Amino acid sequence: MMCASDTRGWAFACCALLAVLMASGFYLDTRDARFTDLTTDQLTALTICARNDYPESLAHDMVVGHPGSERYYLPFYTGLVCALSGPDHDYARGLSRLLFVTTVLYVIGWWFLFAGWTGSWGAIPATFFARAVLPLPGGETWGVGGLWTMLPRALFLALLPWALWLWLRRGRGRAGWICACLFAGFLVNVHPLSGFTVVFGLLAGEAARRAVETRSRTGIFSSLGCGAVAAMVGALPFLLNSGAVLGGPPVNVGEFKEALALRVPHDVLYPGVYLRQWLHPVLVAAVLLPPILLFVFCREAWREHRPHIHALLFFALGCVAAAALPMAFQSLLQALGRPVFFAIYMIRGMKYMVVPGILLWAILLAHLARQTTARWPLSRWGWVGGPILLTLIALALRLHPVSRTPFLAHSPVRFFWPEWIGPRLPPVNAGQNDGIEGALAWIRGHTRDDSRFVGPLILRVASLRSVIHDHKGAAFLIEKNPGAFLAWAEREREQRRVEREAPDRLPELYRAWGADYWATTQRVARIPIGYQDRWWTVYDLSRLE
Repeated sequence: MMCASDTRGWAFACCALLAVLMASGFYLDTRDARFTDLTTDQLTALTICARNDYPESLAHDMVVGHPGSERYYLPFYTGLVCALSGPDHDYARGLSRLLFVTTVLYVIGWWFLFAGWTGSWGAIPATFFARAVLPLPGGETWGVGGLWTMLPRALFLALLPWALWLWLRRGRGRAGWICACLFAGFLVNVHPLSGFTVVFGLLAGEAARRAVETRSRTGIFSSLGCGAVAAMVGALPFLLNSGAVLGGPPVNVGEFKEALALRVPHDVLYPGVYLRQWLHPVLVAAVLLPPILLFVFCREAWREHRPHIHALLFFALGCVAAAALPMAFQSLLQALGRPVFFAIYMIRGMKYMVVPGILLWAILLAHLARQTTARWPLSRWGWVGGPILLTLIALALRLHPVSRTPFLAHSPVRFFWPEWIGPRLPPVNAGQNDGIEGALAWIRGHTRDDSRFVGPLILRVASLRSVIHDHKGAAFLIEKNPGAFLAWAEREREQRRVEREAPDRLPELYRAWGADYWATTQRVARIPIGYQDRWWTVYDLSRLE
């Protein structure tokens, strides 16, 4: 008869094999990806890679043309992409390779975390569904799938279960708590917004756990103090690289808020809008229903996991507090005459309150599975067959004609598989850069390295040219360079006014800003043309009279 350790080993081997197969499928599907296949968020991050490798070409760029700007934005993530891109700096290929690594880490990490609650074999389907690409309020997503999901937050989610495992594992002592906080602090370097939220959640959850287990105030404060110090040590590289955000030059609060309205979505600018989105019944049930069902119907499981359940619930409250408190602190500083805007996106950290819901659902379903198998025992093949059956069902959801049914057409399970399994899904940025490849090649081959452009942000990475004005990249300036953000807002208002009143004067406006070229899908008469095809035109503004 196979011992428990052997069973766990076989379960881990199956999980690791599944992880490698998934990762290999996505890599084969994306290894020849082009920049036009990437999202705007990915292109913005890759701009930092281009700034590191080609500093002269992007010296005048709106996003990375300021001294030291390349050190501030996600140095861990961009450093990995650069390292995986190879000597020819193919950043799309670097993202594809990073997706392979992230997928493997994601599956194995969540398996280790779930195995403590669901058992070794039950952790496989739990891990499978924890990888689902789920839409969340504020334009956020959960999970990892195709290349378009390979963002810093996906890498963060792949590493997050290791911090949670160090925190929640049985028999964990003071050293384990410090290691958990140290690793959580390290995650700040991967995705700062998420990292600070999780650190706050860990501290809140540990306070609840210690209160249930020991009720010692001294022990609680001692643990929280050690954890906070360890987290700061782990986050030190980011803190040193980013510099003091509060130390920027003062700006007018009213002007800055008007500028934010031009760029920031309403759910971020007005947190109440974002909070109302989280009151959707499905989201509320996902977080609150598992502990209620455990308490009412599964009292045995509740008593067994009581400290951990309290810890997870307070972890969720800590994530909410981590999103709200920075906004309150920022408002206080502004009222005292110190206009700072470091918390503008912290509200989106609330999405990590779904982590306790995921783990509590795992505890609940594992308990129900144990009760069921106690009455109707399953053989070893039954435990193996369950995950295989779920895999086959998920594959069926990706194939015709099932994927075209009204309800299943939007199923997150469709994103589990590479594009060559079943019908090809429409690109996330469909229509955004259609037909631009010819223009990108012409720009790189026929314009000077230090040329300045007005056009889509893909020019920064695909053609290595400075873009002096665009909408997406302005978000980069909000926290680190508020003065440059105000300058962007002034240009944005001017551009919108000219577009509304006299669109034919846009070339003269861009030339006045210092642009040498304008890449656009618009057609403007009597402007010198450097390149034109059926989709895109590159106007040579340097030849304007």
